[in-house]
Amino acid sequence: SLLRYKWTQIAVNIQYTFMRAMDVYACKNNYLYHFEAFIGKHDGLCFVYQRLIFNKNFY
Repeated sequence: SLLRYKWTQIAVNIQYTFMRAMDVYACKNNYLYHFEAFIGKHDGLCFVYQRLIFNKNFY
């Protein structure tokens, strides 16, 4: 059980790191809204900022 929890935490950390890397890439290229459907919602600040500025009607 503890081992499963540890692997879950590792998986979450890898996924979060990947999403943050996508945030940086998408911010530089103005493609962030294209990745939302692909990787799901997340809390990257750049993502939130770009959604507010460029995608007011995205939802």
